[in-house]
Amino acid sequence: SKRRQILKFALVSLVGLGINLVIFEYVDQTLRFFWMDLLSSPEMGFRASYIFAKLFSIGVVLFWNFAANRLWTFKGL
Repeated sequence: SKRRQILKFALVSLVGLGINLVIFEYVDQTLRFFWMDLLSSPEMGFRASYIFAKLFSIGVVLFWNFAANRLWTFKGL
C-alpha cells in the first residue's frame, strides 16, 4: 500500500541521516589534522576537513538511499 511505502521511505531516509552523521563525524575527526598539516593552516584545515567529510558522507548515503529504496521500499514496481 502507499502508506506502507511512505513509512518505508521515511525509515530509509532516517537511517540514511544516521549513517551520514556517523560517517561525517568519523571522517572529519580522522582527517582534520591531515588537512591542517597539508594546507599549513588550522583554519583552512578545518574547512577542508568539513567539506571533504560532508561530500564523502553525502556520496555514501546517496547510494544507500537509492539501493535501500529500490530493493525494499519500491520492490515489485
